[in-house]
Amino acid sequence: MMHSALAWRFANCSLTELEQSLDMAQPQIDVKYEQRGTTLEVYIASQEPLTPINSLEADYSKASLLLNAKRYAEALESFEALLQIYPNCVDAHRDRGLALGSLGRHEEALTAFETALQLDPTSESAYFYKESALYNLGRLGEALQSYETLLRRNPKSAFGYFRKGIVFHQLRRHEEALDSWEQSLSFDPNNAEAYRHIGAVLDNLQRHDEALLCLNEALRLDPSSALVHHSRGAILDNLGRHEEALLSLDEALRLNPNHAGAYHSRKIVLDKLGQHQ
Repeated sequence: MMHSALAWRFANCSLTELEQSLDMAQPQIDVKYEQRGTTLEVYIASQEPLTPINSLEADYSKASLLLNAKRYAEALESFEALLQIYPNCVDAHRDRGLALGSLGRHEEALTAFETALQLDPTSESAYFYKESALYNLGRLGEALQSYETLLRRNPKSAFGYFRKGIVFHQLRRHEEALDSWEQSLSFDPNNAEAYRHIGAVLDNLQRHDEALLCLNEALRLDPSSALVHHSRGAILDNLGRHEEALLSLDEALRLNPNHAGAYHSRKIVLDKLGQHQ
């Protein structure tokens, strides 16, 4: 027997805006949508009796639905209403910060991420979004301190070392970035992105042969990454191996036809081969 209920109504909203956005955590729930004029009705159905519609799960899912649909002001209002009832919901504080950041309110977003971290000092996603807020505010030094705090709590955090390397790279402290990514790989040797970033920095430092070894390893770990194929193509180009570079760039574009960087790199390689487009 399926139990059904009308969960939410959204005014002036189309089905295509929202139907792909809902991610209900409760198992055995089906989501149904019905358009009635300018109002979209969202129904939930379950083989088990449904929890009350104003529960934390339903309220959070509604706010997340609005956030994913890029209806940021409405999402913010929903998260703030939820937090009036559930002030210790870490994900709601974090996602409230995402809504604020999307509205250009970066200082308030930073405060929201810091609140999430006070409630859960191990939340990697809150650390990541705090870094983004600090980047938008031009305060990368504080982002570095944030990851150092994480690593004091968890010295084996591959995530912490990886993101610390990203911040070092943004600060143009390349050798320290390389050290951080190497430390990250010591705890997570299957991180293709760490190899890709190391390779890109080595390439910029004119250490092209070492860079290619890193990109080959990244490709082994993640052969479906357009970013990896693009980076590898750029390195092969710097090594003068233009035909191979072209193959890598073509594969990047096959995987992601909208990759503007790969189109630009491909044009450069074609010019060197005398094959103008």
